[in-house]
Amino acid sequence: MSTQNVMHVFIDESGQRSPSAKSSDYFIMSAVLVMETRLDHARQHLAELKKLTNRKPDHLLHWKKLSPDHRLVVSRQLGSYIDLGYISVVACKRVLANQAQATVDVNGESITFPMFPPLSEDEAYLKTYQYLLERISWVAELANARVDISIEHTIRFKAKTLREFERQIKQDASCSAKWDQLPHGAKLRSKKDEDLLQLADVVASGIGAAFNGHPKNGTDASHVRAMAPRIWKGPYGTPKMTTYGLKMHPWNDATKRLHPWLLSI
Repeated sequence: MSTQNVMHVFIDESGQRSPSAKSSDYFIMSAVLVMETRLDHARQHLAELKKLTNRKPDHLLHWKKLSPDHRLVVSRQLGSYIDLGYISVVACKRVLANQAQATVDVNGESITFPMFPPLSEDEAYLKTYQYLLERISWVAELANARVDISIEHTIRFKAKTLREFERQIKQDASCSAKWDQLPHGAKLRSKKDEDLLQLADVVASGIGAAFNGHPKNGTDASHVRAMAPRIWKGPYGTPKMTTYGLKMHPWNDATKRLHPWLLSI
């Protein structure tokens, strides 16, 4: 394939993948998709975001360091960049934990026991990544593009763990990734080495604000709404953002009741 048919993907996360009760309720992985021919435009967008938020060109753009007003500026701009596309997977950890256990009545006493062990940090991270990878490959197939993936390197996660997982899911018939679009494994990189990972940071954190929120200010779905024009709605018929560009896991009656606003975007 020519360089015109290379899709670059930059992935970052929001929330904690830990299953502990003190960790965030949601774990989010987000991908920014840009064709290789538009990489210069993506870097121009990054430079613009820094300028609009009073950052110097050599400073990293980091959501946690932005004021509320600047965060809204960033999310609105992200929704306007036609060169970029966004896909996120949101793991609802507490609902998943409840599904992993059962409650039975024993002599009039309700006893709760685990049906299967909770996922470790790495297992939770990789399962979320699988859902994201599937959707990335679907977009790439439509674009007739092969994919080059850069993932923000996260603490306590090793490249060899990623390589082994990629090997396993290629043999898993339940995985719906289009492997012809994924010729090689993802690279673990830092924002200092790959500047466009900064875009993935603000996308993931903007999505995360709608779910994990702030201890004092609660959740804020305005950033998701602002970015919605560039969140993938799927290839066919009626747009289905919650199936494609913003997948909630699990997406069932419990999570729909928790987030009815998602159905209105």
